[in-house]
Amino acid sequence: MKTLFSIFILSFLLPSGIFAQDMQPPPPIDNEYFNNSIGDWVADEYEMMGMKWTEETNVSWALGKQFLVITAKSKSDQGMIYESVGYMTMDKDKNTKLIFFDNWGYEGISEFTGKIDGNISTMEGGNNWMKSKGKMTVENDLMVNEMSFTMPGADGKEVTQDMKVVYKKK
Repeated sequence: MKTLFSIFILSFLLPSGIFAQDMQPPPPIDNEYFNNSIGDWVADEYEMMGMKWTEETNVSWALGKQFLVITAKSKSDQGMIYESVGYMTMDKDKNTKLIFFDNWGYEGISEFTGKIDGNISTMEGGNNWMKSKGKMTVENDLMVNEMSFTMPGADGKEVTQDMKVVYKKK
């Protein structure tokens, strides 16, 4: 019985050990959109929720060039601060996934899926209280985010806002 148990355990452990030696992470992402996004960006002043906003964003690589890390710091003309960090990746078919965490905590965690075509990323998603879809274009030292989002207004009714944010590379 002891021998049978040993054979049983080895039949599971040996193949997984051999397979683990051959496992390698995927090659680094090499994509026009991702590569052109890297750097420090400053947004032109924009309006959102009745306030004027300024924003600085940094985009960098992480984890062997498998993810873009997008860190944003925004401030409204009324003193409201918004900070977020997002992790974006893509598969071999240029399907993307982006998860954002922000200073709204658990309720602010947002997930987006989309597709990249050349220098354009289209995405849609959101969280429990906000839904969004949009298009981000990166060309040379200019990044343009065109989006539409829907969320509850002060009266509880859904409000949709279209906006465009233009970023310039520092």
